[in-house]
Amino acid sequence: MDDLNNKLDRVIGAMATKDDIVLAVKHMATKKDIADIRAEMATKKDIADIRAEMATKKDIADIRAEMATKDDIARLENDIADIRVDMATKRELQDLDEKFTKKFHEILVAIDGLLKPISELKMEYTGMMIQLSRHEEWIKLIAQKSGITLR
Repeated sequence: MDDLNNKLDRVIGAMATKDDIVLAVKHMATKKDIADIRAEMATKKDIADIRAEMATKKDIADIRAEMATKDDIARLENDIADIRVDMATKRELQDLDEKFTKKFHEILVAIDGLLKPISELKMEYTGMMIQLSRHEEWIKLIAQKSGITLR
């Protein structure tokens, strides 16, 4: 019997007291707490909608197949480096522009210098043509008065 009393004392000693139960109840979720949590949780439909928008393993595999590899990128970097070597720098282009502008100005000055002599030659040529035309008429007149036939 003592053994039974010892066991009973141990069981009673291990049981929660009223204060323990009141304290535990304070920390437990109420029906309202659970309802609020359920209202915030994703539903099966929400999860299905999210899954419908997500990429599948096949989608990811397709994307990976189309993506550039590290080797592709390294080749592109080398190609770009080669192109940069062959390309003119901004300074080089500015130098070429300055040289072109200088040469263009020199050509304009040379053309301007030729305009006056060309204009003078044109006037002289016009005068010569008028004089030649006048001489031609005199020759025709002399030939007509002297009875000579011109061919």
